[in-house]
Parts: sequence; structure tokens; C-alpha cells
Amino acid sequence: MVIEEAKKRGLILKIRPLSPELAANILKSLETYLTTKTGAQIFTRPVKISDEPLLKDFFYSLSDRSIHRRFISYRKDMPHERLQIL
Repeated sequence: MVIEEAKKRGLILKIRPLSPELAANILKSLETYLTTKTGAQIFTRPVKISDEPLLKDFFYSLSDRSIHRRFISYRKDMPHERLQIL
């Protein structure tokens, strides 16, 4: 609501959605391998929509203290809508 009003007033830019092909290319370009000090290789990539079940599993495995530190609130659930904006 606030963002839409700000766009109407020209306070923030109206951004066109990316084409699926361009979005896929950008995500692919962000994939990389990192090497730790011990020589272990770690594959990193942006979170994908298909990761939602894994993210929910991760969230529900966290302690209340860890949730508070990560989200600066005492959340008890992680609904689909919330995951879409993370």
C-alpha cells in the first residue's frame, strides 16, 4: 500500500518485472563455488521459490532464541506470504 502510493507520487521508481529468461540468467550468474581455509568447496546460490519447503523446515527447526535473533521478533510460524518477501 505505502509502496504503491509512493510509486504513484513518483517518490520511488516503478520497476518493470524481469522476463523469466533474464531472471534465470541473473540467478545463474550468482551461483558460485567458494573455498574455505581448509580447502573444502562450498556451492552457493540465491534462494529459489522451489526452496520453500526447505526454508520452512529450517525455520521450524530453530530455537525461539535463534528465531528472535534472526527476525527480531518471536515468530511462531512462517507462512507462504512471508517467505515470498524474504
